[in-house]
Amino acid sequence: MKALNLECMPSREDIIKYRGSHSLTAQIEKTGGYVKWAKTLNILTKIEHNKLKYLEDIEVEIISGIKKVYNNSSIANKICKNGGFRYWTNKLNLTSKECKGLIGNEYEFIAKTLLESKGYKVDKMAVKCHFDLLVNNNIKIDVKMANTNIKKGHNTDIYYKSYVFRLKKIYSSCDIYMAFAVDKEMNNNKIYIIPSTVLRIKTLEIPYNSDSKYNIFKDRWDIIDKYNDFYNKIRVI
Repeated sequence: MKALNLECMPSREDIIKYRGSHSLTAQIEKTGGYVKWAKTLNILTKIEHNKLKYLEDIEVEIISGIKKVYNNSSIANKICKNGGFRYWTNKLNLTSKECKGLIGNEYEFIAKTLLESKGYKVDKMAVKCHFDLLVNNNIKIDVKMANTNIKKGHNTDIYYKSYVFRLKKIYSSCDIYMAFAVDKEMNNNKIYIIPSTVLRIKTLEIPYNSDSKYNIFKDRWDIIDKYNDFYNKIRVI
C-alpha cells in the first residue's frame, strides 16, 4: 500500500474511480472483503480513516478555539451542562496543555453560575488577569480546585486524605479565595470561601475528614456580602 501511496484501504468506489477496473473489486470481495484485506495489510479501512481524520479535525478546532471558550460564558456553560470539560477532553482523547487547562477553567464557570444564582453581578476575567472573577464591580475572587490527595503522614505509616490547593503566592491579588474541594468518588464536594488576608501561605491543605481551622469557612457566602457592604460604604465616602 505504501508503494501505491495509499493512506488506507481504498473503497470499492475508489478502486473503480482511479483504476477503472471492476475485476480487482470482484477479487477483493470474493476473498474476504475490504475489512479482511485491511487487517491483512495492517492498514485502516476507509471508514476508520475518515473517523480518525474527523477526530483530528475536532481536536484542532477545539484547541484553536480555546481562547474563545475562556472568554465566552455561553460556550462554556453548554460544555459544563453536557458532561463538562474533563468529559469532553477525555472523550476526544485530547492531551494538549491547553485542553488540560480547560478542566480547571470549568470551576471558574461553576463559581460564576453559583454567584449569579445568589444575585451577584459577575464578570469573568481574562486568562492573564491575577484573579478570576470580579463580583459587583468590586470584589476580586480567585477560584481554586483540588481533588482528594492521599499521602503518608510525617514519621508514621498511616496514610491520610486531604485537599491541597496551590495558591502560588503569599500576598494575594484577590480579596477572597473560593476553593472547591472535589471528591468525585464519594460525591462529597465542599466549597470554602476564605478571605485572602487569612491565607498568608503558598499552599493550602485541608484534611479530608478531621477537624480543620478552615472548616469555619465552608459555604460562607455571607463573607462575600460583608465585602460587598464594605466596598459600598467606601464608595459613599
